[in-house]
Amino acid sequence: MKVRNVPVPPKPASILGRRDGVHWVLIFSLLLAAAFIEVWESTAVSQLSIQIDKLRAQVKDTDARTSFLDARAAEEGSRVRLAAIAKRLDLRPADPGQIVMIPPSLVALSPTTPVPQTGLAAVGSRLNDFFVPAARARAASETQD
Repeated sequence: MKVRNVPVPPKPASILGRRDGVHWVLIFSLLLAAAFIEVWESTAVSQLSIQIDKLRAQVKDTDARTSFLDARAAEEGSRVRLAAIAKRLDLRPADPGQIVMIPPSLVALSPTTPVPQTGLAAVGSRLNDFFVPAARARAASETQD
């Protein structure tokens, strides 16, 4: 039996048709994506460092302004300055007859035993305690003094 060599028709030469070409396209795509991500990240880092520099400048300005205002408040609140203002406004200490002492039992802000609250009063009290905890602490400290 004779074996004939039949010519095989050539396959179309396209990049996507060959296996080696597909590998190279994938490798190229991955490298391109990695380069794009690197540029994007470095741009983002640059923008963040510019923002950080601006914020540091703002903090420096704010610190300088705070120092200035602290010095001015100390100057305005000094005894010499307050004495001059009091003299100009014709202020003087109160006479002892003008001072009335009220017993602490009449001025108590809250009863010694808590009153149970129900309904809308309880909701209001809880909202007040949640949104204004400093006011309650301040009121408690004022009653202890």
